[in-house]
Amino acid sequence: MKKNLLCLLTLFVLALSTGISQAQTAKKVAYITADREFAMGASTVTDDAIIKMLQADENFEVTVMAVAMDSVFDNLAEFDLAVIQESFYSTAAILKPTGSAGLAKIPIPFIFNKCWALKDGRALVSGGATGGANGTGLTITVEPSNQSNELFNGITFTDNTFDAFKEGASSTGEVGENAYNFASGLDLSKKNTLLATLPDMTSGLDSTIFINDFPIGSKIGSEQLAARMIAIGMSFGAIIKDDGDNFTQNGITLWRNALYSLAGLTVPTTPYEPIVEEVPYAIKIDFGPGSNNTTEPGWSNVYMESTEAQKVELIDSEGDSTGIMVYWHDDIIGINNGGTTEPKESVGMPSTATMDNLYCNGQNRTAGLTFENFDLNYYYNFEVFASRMGATDNREAKYTVAGANSVVGTLNPSDNDSAFAVIEGVYPNAEGTITLDIDKGDNHEEAYYYLYIGAMRITRTLITANNEFDFNAEEVKIYPIPFTDQVNLSKIPAKSTLSIYSITGTKVIEIQAKNDKTRINTSSLKSGVYVLHVKVDGKTISAHKLIKK
Repeated sequence: MKKNLLCLLTLFVLALSTGISQAQTAKKVAYITADREFAMGASTVTDDAIIKMLQADENFEVTVMAVAMDSVFDNLAEFDLAVIQESFYSTAAILKPTGSAGLAKIPIPFIFNKCWALKDGRALVSGGATGGANGTGLTITVEPSNQSNELFNGITFTDNTFDAFKEGASSTGEVGENAYNFASGLDLSKKNTLLATLPDMTSGLDSTIFINDFPIGSKIGSEQLAARMIAIGMSFGAIIKDDGDNFTQNGITLWRNALYSLAGLTVPTTPYEPIVEEVPYAIKIDFGPGSNNTTEPGWSNVYMESTEAQKVELIDSEGDSTGIMVYWHDDIIGINNGGTTEPKESVGMPSTATMDNLYCNGQNRTAGLTFENFDLNYYYNFEVFASRMGATDNREAKYTVAGANSVVGTLNPSDNDSAFAVIEGVYPNAEGTITLDIDKGDNHEEAYYYLYIGAMRITRTLITANNEFDFNAEEVKIYPIPFTDQVNLSKIPAKSTLSIYSITGTKVIEIQAKNDKTRINTSSLKSGVYVLHVKVDGKTISAHKLIKK
């Protein structure tokens, strides 16, 4: 009896582990599309919006097969589902009954997006469409009885309609009128598969294909399906127009739903939200002459001539204004073009930024920049690059970056093609200002005091405290912000300990709160950024950023 139970338990564990493994295995998608050129500004056949959606979804592993109109392949059984894209000509040999993507020859569930091919002599031998057209307008109608179908999960209807595209398009993805296409008058064994209609469909809906779901074994004209087929009659030109941005959220959601349904996955009930990879925030600055700007997108240029009266507004790496202004508070005096023209790939900067420098020397032994309008919710990290090729002596410079705190970095620019001075964790002062001062480093050995700055990258990190507390920190009230000589708190636990730390981690004030309201005298603190910890029985239950003017 025990042996039998052990065997049953073992089989159960194996079955469970197999099920988990299968659930975690991405579904393999064969995305079959024509190897063609389309309009400038449109997606290519290997990166349309549907492909990008598949690539971003961990549930799928997509293989894009950009093939010729008469391409021959026999490996579809290796995949879990397929997409036959509308990019093929309707007369393409690949779509004919004898072709590699013939309806009856596809052994796996598939989306068929080429309604124009459903005619005799094309995808069918007989029983093909006797009518059909490009659908005019953008509106798709779905009767209320069909709106509960999982293909329409997450789609927002207005009077039983939705638009899949923002605009029509030409067949090559340029300005045009086409958005959809359908075929009517087909000989269908399943008469109740049409799920949506267009204004042009006025009769014969039980023999029309536009958006349909055909079960395995269905006959479409002469061809009997070996697998389930979902038809989607959408123009490929509309799909790729504006690099795929022509899709509405409803339109791309329909494709997501069809893919999930064919893959046997639970279809989400919410609209499709593309995964947007956030570009890390950065400010990139090229220091040099106006005659050698870095013109690549996302670069700011700061010249020797910039003064307090000539402040430069910086842009971020996306080319957007940051509102941050920079000027020389301690003048630089010269321009040098002796930097590296071949920076290492790890530098991540173009040669226009690394080949020139601004410098100071014996005439003015220091230089300095002031940055204004930094966001007090972040601390900032600076990477300073300088290069003086051909120099054999040590010309180490010391870069002191100061706001509410001060951090120092050093760099020897002699024959440098890869190194940075890295200064991390600088907090703006209460006015949002950070300064950078250049002076001779301890290892500097060059007699004329040459110090350089060629390029810079600034990144930022959101100032946070550990929020994994039992107490609801959102209820704590702290005012005024920023403060001067006192901080008021309310809605804190009675008999808690209130500790204020500097940004370097030094405890500067600690008091005991007698009730849920208290006041802290902060007249002894300098201007800057601090962190307040609320503690109960020695355990921090919430933490809050403070700023003193």
